[in-house]
Amino acid sequence: MNFLEPTNASEYMFGSVTEGELQKALSAGYGTDSAAMTGGRALIPQDIEMTMVNALAAKQEDFKLMNLLSKPKVGSTVHEYTRRNDAGDFMNIFTSEGGDAGDSSQSLERVTRPMKYMQTYREVTLQMQVAKTIEDAVASEKLAGTLTVLKGCEYGIFQADSAVVPVQFDSVIKQVKANASRRNLVDLRGAKMSDAAGEDSITEIARQVFENGGSLSHAFMPSMIAQDFQKLAKDRLRFNPDDRRGAQVVLEYPTPFSSDIKIAGKEAGPDKMFYVKGKVAASGDTSKRPDAPTFALAAQDLTPNGGRGFDSASAGTYYYQVFAINEYGVSAGAAVASLALASGKEAKITITPGAKKGTGYIICRSKKDAGSGADVREMVRVGDSGAATTVVLDQNEDLPGTGEILYLSHDALEPSVQFDQFLPLMKFDLYPTRAAVTPFLIVLFGTPDVKVPWYHGVVKNVGYTNDGFYN
Repeated sequence: MNFLEPTNASEYMFGSVTEGELQKALSAGYGTDSAAMTGGRALIPQDIEMTMVNALAAKQEDFKLMNLLSKPKVGSTVHEYTRRNDAGDFMNIFTSEGGDAGDSSQSLERVTRPMKYMQTYREVTLQMQVAKTIEDAVASEKLAGTLTVLKGCEYGIFQADSAVVPVQFDSVIKQVKANASRRNLVDLRGAKMSDAAGEDSITEIARQVFENGGSLSHAFMPSMIAQDFQKLAKDRLRFNPDDRRGAQVVLEYPTPFSSDIKIAGKEAGPDKMFYVKGKVAASGDTSKRPDAPTFALAAQDLTPNGGRGFDSASAGTYYYQVFAINEYGVSAGAAVASLALASGKEAKITITPGAKKGTGYIICRSKKDAGSGADVREMVRVGDSGAATTVVLDQNEDLPGTGEILYLSHDALEPSVQFDQFLPLMKFDLYPTRAAVTPFLIVLFGTPDVKVPWYHGVVKNVGYTNDGFYN
């Protein structure tokens, strides 16, 4: 039958339409609301794909350090091993003919690494599993849970601190800094990597590591600092006229003390889970996170054998704010208070916890003489003392609003830093009781393990160009 030809209305129970009228009725249009669709648009099925666009921008290379580290299996909740720190006194091995050999014992140290537990709870209802959805509901929650755990682990590798939040492990940076006897540390005091001091810091940290037996191969940094690193590399490195690399990202930076250090790419450079010390705000579960603390400020003479203190250049008025923290989140901030600090002084911060006590505190500070309503940013994190109050001394060692750069000597065959894995990333099924749901956990048990801290280094108090305090 040709529906475009006139028909007998009484026979077919509908009136005839012209070709133009039918074409008009079947116009496709651009409607998106199914309930409001009429005419031809209502006849067109919606294009619902069986996949979903992943807008989290989390790919394998985004977890750079976690992917780089080897992950040996350990068999205990506390991993223990012995580290040889010194083979003996090599500078006094000479003797006369027939002379006695001196005592030159090796130095051994027992190292313990407690395992820490990362997990996220997920569940999918039976109805959601039966319904025709954009993608498999259980698979979707499994992927989301995996990304959550990996992002949390990568963040912790750079910034976790068990003294502040006991359920966390100690970050690689903290483990490197904790080695006081042979610590490789450079302080930029707010200078940027694109400054002359930034260039000098690369050579200096490479020299320190080299003299302690390591050879730097990888650098990791927040994205804000990576921008200045690229400016430095492109300005300092020289290219031939026919070399087009000058317009591209510089992947490696040379030093006299190591092979080229990777500063960009899939294995090193900017890491999305590595942050600068910025503004702090309340976050987390309001029913479980701590209450806001209170604090008092006092200026006092610099503690003997303490930090650098405030000198004539840094003396002035500073504004402080304190937040409490635990594994469930960050409290609201205490009221901002100011303190005038003269040369040769330090700030004594006495913190009193709220009714719900945190396990640690985030101390924020402004720039010098910033005035009322000053922008205060994270300066340092400290653990709760366990007493009625916690006293912190600001000796101007840690600058607010800065970042850090982690340098590693990576050797895949004999790793000096690794991730001790007590339980690999896995889905652990739970069992519902009265609910028609499929509950499960995504879990990862382990800890980063810096086996030889003096093979690695940290540059701290690094300023940066975009929205930085010190430019």
